[in-house]
Amino acid sequence: MTNDQFNKKYSSYIEEGFENQGLMIVDEEVVDFLDKEFPSLIMYNSQPFKFSQIKLKFGYACIYCNANLKMIRFLENEINKILRR
Repeated sequence: MTNDQFNKKYSSYIEEGFENQGLMIVDEEVVDFLDKEFPSLIMYNSQPFKFSQIKLKFGYACIYCNANLKMIRFLENEINKILRR
């Protein structure tokens, strides 16, 4: 899956105003990892799940969403590990 396909699949969860952003990391392994994790984020979030950007900032993954901070840090760390391989 590409990041564009990922964004289409999860388009209903992208915050208004960020429709042209979403997942901006172009790496198949990162996309596949997030595709496996997103159903849990959507299902178990305490409020309706939304995300605006998933990108690299200063060489590190940054996820902007309304999930809890511990989950965000886990996802960012896993993405960073994938990209360092």
